[in-house]
Amino acid sequence: MKWRAVLSILLVVLIMHSTFYVFGGTSKNHNFNGFENYEAPAYLTPILALVNSTIYQKVIPILNSLEGAMQNAHYFYYFIIKNVSGKNPEEIREMIKKEYESKSIKGAVLIGNVPLARYEDKAIGDVIEFPYYYMDLDGKWKDTNGDGIIDTPSGNYSPEIWVGIVRSADEDGNNVTQIKEYIDKTIDYIDGKYYPRVQSGAFIDDDFLYLDDKIKSSLTSLYIGEEVVDQNTNSTTFLKFLSNNYAYAYFIAHSDGKSYIIKTPRGYEKVYPEELAHINALFYTDFSCYAASFERGAIANYLIMGKNSKSLGVLTYTAEGVPEPLLYYNMDIGEGMSFGKALVDYIRTVTANKTYFNAHIAMLAYLGFPFLKPWRPSGYKDFRTLDIRGNGELLNYASIYGWKGNGTKDSPIQISHIMIFQPRGNGDISLHNITIYVELSDCWVLGGLGINVVHSKNVVIKSNKIYYATIVIFNSKKIKVENNLLESHGHFYNSIYVYNSTSVDITHNTINNGLGIVVRGYYEFNNGTLTYKHIYYSKVNISYNKLNQSGIYLFGVANSIIFRNHVEFKSVGLSLEVSNNNLIEENNFTLLLKDFLNVSLNWGAVCYLSLSNSYGNRIYLNNFMYKGPMPGYIDFSKLVCVTSEGLPPLTQPETNRNYWDNGKYGNYWEWWANKNDTNDKNNDGIVDYPYVIDANNTDYMPLKHPFVWKIKENSGFPYVYITAIAFIVVILLLLAIYFKKRR
Repeated sequence: MKWRAVLSILLVVLIMHSTFYVFGGTSKNHNFNGFENYEAPAYLTPILALVNSTIYQKVIPILNSLEGAMQNAHYFYYFIIKNVSGKNPEEIREMIKKEYESKSIKGAVLIGNVPLARYEDKAIGDVIEFPYYYMDLDGKWKDTNGDGIIDTPSGNYSPEIWVGIVRSADEDGNNVTQIKEYIDKTIDYIDGKYYPRVQSGAFIDDDFLYLDDKIKSSLTSLYIGEEVVDQNTNSTTFLKFLSNNYAYAYFIAHSDGKSYIIKTPRGYEKVYPEELAHINALFYTDFSCYAASFERGAIANYLIMGKNSKSLGVLTYTAEGVPEPLLYYNMDIGEGMSFGKALVDYIRTVTANKTYFNAHIAMLAYLGFPFLKPWRPSGYKDFRTLDIRGNGELLNYASIYGWKGNGTKDSPIQISHIMIFQPRGNGDISLHNITIYVELSDCWVLGGLGINVVHSKNVVIKSNKIYYATIVIFNSKKIKVENNLLESHGHFYNSIYVYNSTSVDITHNTINNGLGIVVRGYYEFNNGTLTYKHIYYSKVNISYNKLNQSGIYLFGVANSIIFRNHVEFKSVGLSLEVSNNNLIEENNFTLLLKDFLNVSLNWGAVCYLSLSNSYGNRIYLNNFMYKGPMPGYIDFSKLVCVTSEGLPPLTQPETNRNYWDNGKYGNYWEWWANKNDTNDKNNDGIVDYPYVIDANNTDYMPLKHPFVWKIKENSGFPYVYITAIAFIVVILLLLAIYFKKRR
């Protein structure tokens, strides 16, 4: 009987364990229904939700679900829900003012068709809806003649709260199904289920190119590496722009409220709501006239309420005009401030010294929930910078933050799930003078100075996601850099950089764009001349890395291994300068030809392999290939370059030659292998003619076909196996019981 008891216990443990990983842990959402009847807990802040009477009862449970998601994600708000049945704008403003004075609400959300005040903008002679009327609660707003149009205020007009509008994209505005779909998207966002392109985007119509530089500069505070469409603007490029899944997007165009109007060389083209089928940026600033005018159709509302839209919020305008290009607003949300708080702060900043009412600024309207914050990855602890100097400080940090490990080889200190989200140059994760064992893993870095290891050893940097920043190893040894993702959109300083370090393993990393992998030894010059006095070589292992549109650059590297890297490059695949006795084996180097269709090659800047004053290197079983349409002017003989500048003997190894085959196999040179159909007559896989690079460098065994290999994947023991094992145990137990009964 003992074996059955043990088996039963094992079965229960396995099933519970596997179920946890299959279904995930769950936590009960708090229900805040009825909070308006008593004081809220001190750590929660109220938001006033004003709901159209026809959908009031249906909206309450939807908002309760949203409250639970917010509380779980540390959005410390709750809703005070009010029915606005029969209220006019003046009465609604009094309701908001009362809640602001009694409960210190931070903002109000108008859900469904809630009346808006109307205001005449004297500059354009047009009457438009005016959400700002509900933001400034102590200003002197009046309708003197009772015509339903608010007068220009006298005295103070600074906003006290933010206001958001959530209504369906139809004339009625009260489609509960559509409103629920939007709130469900919001819950998914708060739960961390969205992962957009970590980038800002901008579309600038031809009529507004004078704002080009201001808009670009205002975006650099957010997601670094803004992608700007400011040429060939038309309805097609506009719709393509809207389909990109930016974390934040900014566009400026004309609008009449019912359509966007894009200038083209042929005249103006209109984009209508039904064309907004794939809206993918999470948040927008819509800098276009009347886009938030519900009287005219509020085309901006389709950006968040469209059936296929992923967008969650739009800051837009209800009247034409040229307010500032939102520099302060973008700076605030770049720091992680909520959209509503950033909007209020922006208006206060821009209007602080004005002696007149700025109607254009006050025409800003936010569609969606302004309490949302700009996208950040979930599950990380946010630091502006994490700078650790010395073993003692590292152990102290470990104690404060509960990092596991004691610093020994078998139990390294585990620094993980740290987030650095900063403009370029402003913050980093930095380890100085560390000698105990430490592992920095599963961190998320955007901008700043990336990850830096200085004068340290025994450090592992693995499985981190790094955007627009670098991993730097400086004057260190016994360092591993593995399984990291480094990514940028465009040619930014995004690389792994090793300087004057030895015993460094760089393996299984992915680098998209940027500068690739750079390793430099330390060198001294003779009396300021260009002849070397000393070179201190770095020793590295660079293996199984995947580089997209970047290459590998080595200076002063010796006795190192460059093995099975997959390199797709636009300029240089592999560069060796003053680098000796290295093994370069089984790598793929693929030149991306599509970038050279309309330009002449700069032969000094584009090459597969550049060896300068580098000797004793063994280079074989590599594939030198190309991808894309073939321009007729490419001369592949110029894309492999070996040079010597007669450096002093100090820099030379015992032999002054490089080896291009191992006596049996050389390299695959795609253009040479494909030169004609009869260059491997005996079908032994070796081209019958050697590939001559220059008088001193020849591959005597060039391959007819690429040498095939795959990037080795590092993988752990997946929990699906545990589930499978549990299932098998259940079957075995049932069979045992069945046969026991048959006896």
